[in-house]
This record gives sequence, structure tokens and C-alpha cells, in this order.
Amino acid sequence: MKLKVKQLKAFNSVSSSMKQNKILPILSYLKFEDGKITKSNLESFIEMEADFEGSALIDEKILISFIESTNAEEVDVKVNGTKDTLSHEKEKDNSATEEVENFTVSPVSDGNEIEIPIEVLKSINIASNFTM
Repeated sequence: MKLKVKQLKAFNSVSSSMKQNKILPILSYLKFEDGKITKSNLESFIEMEADFEGSALIDEKILISFIESTNAEEVDVKVNGTKDTLSHEKEKDNSATEEVENFTVSPVSDGNEIEIPIEVLKSINIASNFTM
């Protein structure tokens, strides 16, 4: 699987503010599947379309560290059992991995939108002043 560094850096820029869930180790991975990159902490998730084929879970810290230290345009990822190998020319790094099926499923909207009346939004705004 070949991942474009520019797309990975863009995803990291968007998702870096999301707090990581440190209780479940599976959430320390980024999910790459069907041309989508997904990050989740069970409270929220981020998905981004990207140009790649294949699927894998890659440890976020190791991947981001690898792309920040390389000047490559693409990173090659090979999944071998319980290990991912990230490489570009002579640069290599390894990451533990899990089965993609073990990653949390992102909620999918059914497409039905709900309009919230302005009065309700104003009430929520006023109530927010009295909460910690």
C-alpha cells in the first residue's frame, strides 16, 4: 500500500487537535481502508478520502513521526501479520498492528436532517452560561 505524504500531513493537520483515548489501545491506530483514513476516540471521529488501495491499522505516533522525518512523496506500507513496515528507499520503521475489523465503526448518518428551532438554540446558549 502506497500512502502520499502530502495527504497524510493534511490529515494530521486536521486531526491533531482530537484528544486520544488512552484507555483502549486500538484507538492509538489510524485506520486505512477503501481509500479513507479514519481516526476515532469513541467520542468523535475524523474521516478523509485519500489515494490508496488496501487496508491496515497503523500506529499514529509512529506514522506521523516517520512522515515528518522523511522528504519522500510516498511511503510504502507492508502488513506482515502483527507488524507494519513503513519504508521509503533506505528509510524503514516498524509498527505493531491489529486486524482492521477490530477498529471502532464510525457512525453513519442516514441522511435525514433535523432542523433545530432558533428558540431552542438560544435556550441552549443561555444554559451554557450556567454550566462548568
